[in-house]
Amino acid sequence: MKSGNTPQENPTTTKETTKETNSQSIIEEERSRKAAEHFAECRARCPKCGTNFCVSCLTVPYHIGFTCGEFKAYQASRKCRYCKEKIKGEGASSLPVFKDVCKNLECVQLMQKACDKILPCGHTCYGFRGEKECLPCLNEECVKKNPQPTHDTKEDDYCPICYTSGVGDAPSIKPQCGHICHVDCLLNRLRKRWPGPRITFAFCECPVCRKWAEAPQSPEVAAEMKQIKDTFEDIRKKAVDRLKYEGLDKDKRLHDPSDKFYNNFEEYALTRLSYYMCFKCKKPYFGGLKSCENVNEGQRDYKESDLVCGACASDNIKGCLLYTSPSPRDRQKSRMPSSACKKKKKKK
Repeated sequence: MKSGNTPQENPTTTKETTKETNSQSIIEEERSRKAAEHFAECRARCPKCGTNFCVSCLTVPYHIGFTCGEFKAYQASRKCRYCKEKIKGEGASSLPVFKDVCKNLECVQLMQKACDKILPCGHTCYGFRGEKECLPCLNEECVKKNPQPTHDTKEDDYCPICYTSGVGDAPSIKPQCGHICHVDCLLNRLRKRWPGPRITFAFCECPVCRKWAEAPQSPEVAAEMKQIKDTFEDIRKKAVDRLKYEGLDKDKRLHDPSDKFYNNFEEYALTRLSYYMCFKCKKPYFGGLKSCENVNEGQRDYKESDLVCGACASDNIKGCLLYTSPSPRDRQKSRMPSSACKKKKKKK
């Protein structure tokens, strides 16, 4: 009797597959054992500069996971530009610029975001798809000839944001400050915004030079930066007005020529005053002096729903208007329940 459409396994095929898998595992274990023995025997470290190297083939740094022969073969083999694994057979694309990309899903996704041009020097462009102007060449030979366009950054140098892979290992971008980083790393950094409840703007700065990492050549980065700048400008105006209302504009530091805040009211206001983003109206509101909350600075264990400005907090409370902030740009209204108003009238 036939057992429906269920395919029957061939015992012979199953045994052969199992044997192949076991043989491959044995080969890998043997390679790992040899590599470990080679590591113990041949890896050394210079006592003066701390550089590690192979005493057998003098490779710097030591080729971890390979014997000398295996590493030489690996160096000569065709490897994926993203994952660095050997490419067996055809790559993921027929385009010359992507000839060294494997069919791994993550590598294919990176390829789809990468620039598809080859630079005049003949090397691959490591920029992003759709850029109007290609990234300067990151190849070591070209960087040696002219290090200025890339600030001496080569394709193997770490991204200054993630510090986990080279700038050539993913589509990269050159902000106006000139320090190259991964496009996705910059976008993720901007989209996450400030790390704690209080609004700060260090996240939009280049981690190398501390200048704002503006990159108008990328529509996505430019859109994020516009939102951030709008928020910054709103807070800047509110902070200067609040500084005067709090009487902090008379602080000695603002009038001392030797102080870094001398006549710099905006910078002082942004340093001393704390602003938060209202969960309801999505507008920044004044939350107190920064010096009052240094203990909780940087903590992330808070609920965004708890961050509500005075105007939004009063929406669900019925009664008369009790308070209006005198700050011209930071006016917020709060309400007192009608029962409280009646008690107040009785006392009078």
